[in-house]
Amino acid sequence: MHKSHPFFLLAVRVRQELYPSRFVLAICFVCACFFTSCVVSDRGQSTDAKANTNANASAGATPPNLSEDAIRERERVRKEDEKAELDSMDQFAAKFSIASLRKQASSSGAREIRIWIGTSPDRTRGLILTDNAARYLAPIGETDRGGVHDSKSLSPPETWEKFWSESEVLQLLDLAEELPAERVDPRLDSDVVIVEFKQGAGYRYILYGAPCHSKGAQAKNLVRVMKKIDELLGIGFYNCPSDPA
Repeated sequence: MHKSHPFFLLAVRVRQELYPSRFVLAICFVCACFFTSCVVSDRGQSTDAKANTNANASAGATPPNLSEDAIRERERVRKEDEKAELDSMDQFAAKFSIASLRKQASSSGAREIRIWIGTSPDRTRGLILTDNAARYLAPIGETDRGGVHDSKSLSPPETWEKFWSESEVLQLLDLAEELPAERVDPRLDSDVVIVEFKQGAGYRYILYGAPCHSKGAQAKNLVRVMKKIDELLGIGFYNCPSDPA
């Protein structure tokens, strides 16, 4: 076909008119893809950041970028919550005619350790250890109607001296408070573990929110010692969810 043919000229004109529009469409398509990629990336980063924040909150760790005043307020609230937990344990012990350990007068050097598990009425249980005696306080349940409950006296299979050496319970005396970075908020009230110590005029306590679910070395040590106590005294005092029945 000759270049001067009308059909040829029409084809050239159509091509000249269509190509720019196709070019513009291509540019628009590229821009749209780039914009979509940026939005998805930003959303992904935002989701990851939110997930990390939620993970820190559920683990009890101090969120980043908090002011010193906010950190102090957070600790003040935590200590108030712990005091309320101790008050609950005192009320539970009173149902067994057992006085509060923190409010007792100074002893002549006698040692006493109390381990409390859980803070819900139907799950709370306690173990009181002295140099040569142990008492188990079983859960009293939601339907408790008052009155005095009986605790159960426990004895190791051999001597108390051997119990104290094999149970490693004295390691709890040096166990520090749970580190903020390792702290895990309890998933259930029954996950809470409180240990009280008193010897002479000295008194202290530690509270771990959910040692079974913590990856901290101190929490693992606490769980190990409590399981050893279980084994030596023959009680199902503390079991992690992953433990065999």
